[in-house]
Amino acid sequence: MSCWRAAAVNCVAFAVTNVGIVVVNDGFSWSDSGEAVASSLLAWALVSLAWAAVAYAALARRARQAGVPLSRRALGEQQSYVLRPFAHDEGTDGPADGTADWRERVRGEVGSAERAFLVAEKGREELWFRWRPGRADRSVYGSLTFDTTTDAVRLDVRDGEGVPGAAGLNIGGPFIAVCQLACTAGLVGASS
Repeated sequence: MSCWRAAAVNCVAFAVTNVGIVVVNDGFSWSDSGEAVASSLLAWALVSLAWAAVAYAALARRARQAGVPLSRRALGEQQSYVLRPFAHDEGTDGPADGTADWRERVRGEVGSAERAFLVAEKGREELWFRWRPGRADRSVYGSLTFDTTTDAVRLDVRDGEGVPGAAGLNIGGPFIAVCQLACTAGLVGASS
């Protein structure tokens, strides 16, 4: 539903422009205006529904690939997830080579990623960074907090510069960044 609301708002200009063109071309009459409004509303609803379906499918695909749960709050400006390491080489969940090694691997992967910049460590337990989820120079703010007792990572991401997000709807940018970070660092979703 949130995807549809965002798509509907983006398509309002299309519907208003269509009505304006019809009124200017055919002259103002109640019958022509009513017909233009009805056809524009139908086109607006269909286009925005299709756009929302594409955005939802894109978010669902990213979430599946990253092992992060997709929920209603995935379109929010702030995302917070508890992730755990995934041992790619053994095919099992959990730290592959001991707890210290996977933390260093995650730090190294995030620090050397092309999408990451302004990476700073706050001790050995926290990592702050900026992340570009899209092709543009816009980014989100992120932090990784390593929990030594549960062998998990708390990933907090919040919108920074109005990232375009899912299918250009200007929503979901932080969730896309969470999915990209999980894939890059070899983490899977434990809870949100």
